[in-house]
Amino acid sequence: TIKSASKFMVEFKPNRVKFYRAFNSLYGKICKANEQLIVSLMKTFCIPLSMYGLDAINLNVSALKSLDNLLYNAFGKIFKTFNHEILSSCMYYMNCQLLRFDYYNRRLNFLSKLNRSETSVTKTWFEINGKNEQSNLAKMLNVE
Repeated sequence: TIKSASKFMVEFKPNRVKFYRAFNSLYGKICKANEQLIVSLMKTFCIPLSMYGLDAINLNVSALKSLDNLLYNAFGKIFKTFNHEILSSCMYYMNCQLLRFDYYNRRLNFLSKLNRSETSVTKTWFEINGKNEQSNLAKMLNVE
């Protein structure tokens, strides 16, 4: 949702609500199950709901932290702790990266598709706005 502000801003509340609704529904049904199963189902069903459409938007640092907090809160509920160091270890061993890295990969793919586009409008937009961001993301992710 677009917010009213002096700069272009986006409200993530609908994405957060969808994530938490899906996660709480899932967790309420299988809270006694193996943690690996819960995390796998969360990655399959809940995370795509929170990431939908974000690859087209250039997110700032606070928005990326907000995305990461979704995952920390879900892992905190699964593992019954809210210590970030413990949760980071749990995420590492469950092969679950922070959502900011998922966003970076999605954004890089989006910009690459714009670059390959044959439409003159998207090509021009990419040359003006996306080229620098794509090279910065590629350097940050060590991708050519």
